[in-house]
Amino acid sequence: MNYYFKIIISLFLFGCKPIYISKKDKESYNAINETIYEITKTKKGVEIYLFEKPIPINTMLDKNFFTKTYLKEVYGNGGVLGVDSGKISNLIKEIDLNTVATEKIDKAQRWDSSQFRFPYRFLKKNIKNSIPKHKQNNLSMPLFVGNNYFFIYTDYFCGSECGQGSVVIFKKINGQWEHYERLPVWIS
Repeated sequence: MNYYFKIIISLFLFGCKPIYISKKDKESYNAINETIYEITKTKKGVEIYLFEKPIPINTMLDKNFFTKTYLKEVYGNGGVLGVDSGKISNLIKEIDLNTVATEKIDKAQRWDSSQFRFPYRFLKKNIKNSIPKHKQNNLSMPLFVGNNYFFIYTDYFCGSECGQGSVVIFKKINGQWEHYERLPVWIS
């Protein structure tokens, strides 16, 4: 009897999805759910094609990306078409970039799809032209800076010579995440 009880408890503990989700993860998924269509530049209600794992934001960016010098030189001097250099200057003044550079960035694990509140489909790998009318999106988990901003890396592929990678910045205004700026990182 004791032997079977141990087996059942082991199966329950190791064979089931975790019921507990951390406060940080819950905040991350809530932010994604609230902003997914702005992040992916997709019409509301359209199925989002995602890769199975979030990508660590730090692996996709220059190692100096979250420094005042980098942001000011690349995006703050009006050098990138479509980026509001005034917003970047304000951002640099408002946030503590030292907390971003030193924050521990988790390694990519699988998405907890039970937290998604939008239609999605997972892709196991980049399937290039097999879904030609749909963008294939990579996302990082949101990187929160204080209580008022988060950064999220996104890229998409829409064919062998079509794609773009960006860091999207959101600012909390009146309790809602609002798009603040999109910083292009690469384009094909």
